[in-house]
Amino acid sequence: MADLTTTQPGPGLTIGQVGALGLVGVCLAGIAWLLITGPKKNPAGGSPEPRRKRGKARSLIQKGRNVEFLMKEGGSFRCKGSMMHDPSGRYWPKASVLCGPLSASARKAIRYEVTGEAHHYLNREPRMTEVDTPPRSLKGWEYLGEVVEIRYTRTGNRRPGRYFHEFSKKTALTTLVKGKGKARLYRLGRWYRLDLPVDAILDTRGFVWP
Repeated sequence: MADLTTTQPGPGLTIGQVGALGLVGVCLAGIAWLLITGPKKNPAGGSPEPRRKRGKARSLIQKGRNVEFLMKEGGSFRCKGSMMHDPSGRYWPKASVLCGPLSASARKAIRYEVTGEAHHYLNREPRMTEVDTPPRSLKGWEYLGEVVEIRYTRTGNRRPGRYFHEFSKKTALTTLVKGKGKARLYRLGRWYRLDLPVDAILDTRGFVWP
């Protein structure tokens, strides 16, 4: 019986045999990968997600309209457009609220276009429209001052109506715990942006802190 550890040369493999063994190895590796990872799920709608057009944001949530900003130095600024917020911070800073014009046309949203935050805030199936977002950078924006109170009409079905929020209200529990924070207002053409501290709290309730 031959010794399995013998070092004596035997007949070599032909090029065809080496190629066949390599092909078998690749097939086995592919089968093992599929067993480990499982099949890739098709995107909603049965087609890949279309590329996002430059300047077109699809993840901002319309949280209000007819917004009025009351200023610390007196007076106020009004934005008749929509108040928008991006909880993810991907398309617009999550500690900033954008207010301006939206396209009048709207359509039913596709599943991958909206997040759970949108459903939770609106308490209904979201509809989609397009917005040409202004620059994220503050370069070019005009600083208007510090906002002490915001008033707006809330959209959606959860708690529709007219609301107001006083920033860093002395008697608010969050202010007692987290301290005061400033709300700064900027303007660029028809757009307004309200920039809040990086750890600002905005959720289903609306503005929580500052």
